[in-house]
Amino acid sequence: MPTPAHLAISLDGGFFGNVGTAGQALVLTALFVFATTAGGKLKPLGWVPCLILGLLAGASFGAAGGIFAFPGDLIAQGIGVITGIDPDIGMGAIALLLLVIIGWKKLTTKQVAVTAFIFFYVSARAGGVWTQFADAIGSIGLG
Repeated sequence: MPTPAHLAISLDGGFFGNVGTAGQALVLTALFVFATTAGGKLKPLGWVPCLILGLLAGASFGAAGGIFAFPGDLIAQGIGVITGIDPDIGMGAIALLLLVIIGWKKLTTKQVAVTAFIFFYVSARAGGVWTQFADAIGSIGLG
């Protein structure tokens, strides 16, 4: 018998059917747009949920590919500019810089989600534990 968490997440397609990685990226995009600002019946998401949203969206976009690869391509071009200035600046340094910005710069919740998205993209390509985390989230795919 499925647990409530199992039904909510729907890893086997039981509650919402097959969501897929592109569908997961689509839903997380809608959360980026609608859940980080006020205006609806529900309150906007707080700082920590927006941080998690950004991390999950970064993994989902990376796994989905297709049209969802565009933000990653844009981020890769930005990284190319940074490493073009000084080739000794590695992906790990850029990921740490983004962590500093997330942790100590006053950001709106939407800015937190977007910065976490960029952080996830960069850190997943830097190697280490974040690459393993990206692979694990990318393989879940919610159905």
